[in-house]
Amino acid sequence: MKLKLDEQAFERPSQIQEFVQGLQSQFLPLKFAYIGSAAFTHDQLVKSPSYRLSDIESTLIRERFYTDIVTRLGLSKKSLNIIDIGSGNGLKAATVLDVLFSNQFSVRYLGLDYSQNLLKIAKENIASTLPAFGIINTEVIDFESESFSDAVLKYLPIDQYSLFVLLGHTLGNPLNRIAALTNIRKSIIDKNSSGFCVGIELFDEAKVNETLMNYQNDAFRAAVFTPLTFIGLSPEDGLLDIGFNHSTKNVEVYFEFYQGVHIDCGALGSVVYEKGDRILLFLSHRFDLDTLHRNFAETKFEIVATLLNPKANYALLFSVPV
Repeated sequence: MKLKLDEQAFERPSQIQEFVQGLQSQFLPLKFAYIGSAAFTHDQLVKSPSYRLSDIESTLIRERFYTDIVTRLGLSKKSLNIIDIGSGNGLKAATVLDVLFSNQFSVRYLGLDYSQNLLKIAKENIASTLPAFGIINTEVIDFESESFSDAVLKYLPIDQYSLFVLLGHTLGNPLNRIAALTNIRKSIIDKNSSGFCVGIELFDEAKVNETLMNYQNDAFRAAVFTPLTFIGLSPEDGLLDIGFNHSTKNVEVYFEFYQGVHIDCGALGSVVYEKGDRILLFLSHRFDLDTLHRNFAETKFEIVATLLNPKANYALLFSVPV
């Protein structure tokens, strides 16, 4: 079957090159499930009733974020910078902003994401959720491959406490999680007036099936498959295999081709898949607390608070740069 890459599906030329490299390596990083038209399927996924991780995290934030994290900062004035890394459709941080507003905090917000389309959706969602909120700043960055201190300096006052947040289990998505944490650490300008809060799902061998249930729904399948529509594929052209890799502790989603395909990538050449070949579309790592402490220490963060949900399978971690 002959296919052609639709260059109009992308937001900027650099994404096209990265996408073709992903096709060649048989691994499309999850960030491609957020660009172009995929931004809208991602928004629908997060808003769907089947997306339970956001409910678990938002409950933790509403019940414990202020009392267990914000109050311990000991701020002399009720003002904060919120730097939302991998902001997605904005609803994760909207819960944080709502909690701060409810406690009479003045907040400056900066949303950072790989997709301009998704940042536009985030601005709309935050504005509709919190109509009284002021300016919603956003910037396109790829925290998996670069630091972003310039964006922070561009939009936010450096004489105000800065809380960097990485919510929705986003830390589990990069292939190189140490590099991602290192880029975040390099982006913190003043370590004495900055903190880093991460929302993360924890590994539990007894609850693997429960973990997979979060992905066994039509909204997720549509969202994870959307990048393959950029080359003209349909779901009927192969098998979407959702599973858990026990050796790596990763949720993995592969697409297996029912027939051979030749993908014309224009000036970047072509990519060929044979019948039965597979491409990895989704990787989401599950952490244990010991590994998280090691990873954070390696990248010069110290975890000073760990907030767990009642089932102890989701955590909000508050750390400080050292």
